[in-house]
Amino acid sequence: MKNNNYITGKMEYNFTYNIIPSAIFTNPIYKKISAEAKILYSILLNRTKLSISSHFIDKQGRVYVFMTRDEAKDILNCGRNKATKTFKELSSVGLIDDLPQSHNKANIIYVKLPKDAKKDENKVNKNINAKKTYAQKQKDFLKKLNGNIKVKNKLLEMVNDKIKQTKDKINAYKTQKKKATKHISDNIKYQIEYEFLIENRKAFNTTKEFIDILVQSITEMKYYDTTKMHNHIHHKSELVEVIDKINSCDIIEFLDYIKRVGFDKINNLKSYLKTTIFSFMESQFILYSKENI
Repeated sequence: MKNNNYITGKMEYNFTYNIIPSAIFTNPIYKKISAEAKILYSILLNRTKLSISSHFIDKQGRVYVFMTRDEAKDILNCGRNKATKTFKELSSVGLIDDLPQSHNKANIIYVKLPKDAKKDENKVNKNINAKKTYAQKQKDFLKKLNGNIKVKNKLLEMVNDKIKQTKDKINAYKTQKKKATKHISDNIKYQIEYEFLIENRKAFNTTKEFIDILVQSITEMKYYDTTKMHNHIHHKSELVEVIDKINSCDIIEFLDYIKRVGFDKINNLKSYLKTTIFSFMESQFILYSKENI
């Protein structure tokens, strides 16, 4: 069969090929092995590249390949006995370790370099430089990462300081509010004769809990700058004038008024009491003013 596929100086051809180290032909140790053994060694040596990419590497860092006797038989175009003999040839001169596996699995084969094989110093240096470059990049990355962490930690410290300051302000406000409301609450209790109302609560058909909620409602009206009643905002200044005039008699009358009006279906009792007591006291003042005209 005529073949016109000549190799030219333009190097335009492209094909895969297997390499046989020169030592296989020059070293007396390997000269005695057959041509089939040399070809098989070349194929096994080439297969180690695939094993490296597939990470067929043992715990000691040694690369291994797989090849069955039938596969070798097809590659060498020979019988099975000849293929087995060829593997034994390579084992006898120390070019492979051929380790059988159980259950008819392909043998594990460690391919070795010829004894007088030397390392390519250029590749060794290239690998060393590549490792150094990678290590430097890792070092630079970690340095940058640590820098970012320090910046973020400082920002986190600032945020935590802000949170602490805010919490301190809130706690200070709560403490101040508690003191202020207690002072106002104590004054209101004194103003409406709280102890007298509590002692006679059954006579007024009420409970201590209800009187306490009423005191809280009046206290909040006097403490907060504004109070919403009937969808209208009332400022503290207009409420204080009414609150400061409340006495025990007003509370007793208010309790009687509440009993008559009833508040069974009220959802927000405190809000209801604020609105009701303010309206009640305003009406009382209006009546009082008319009586004195």
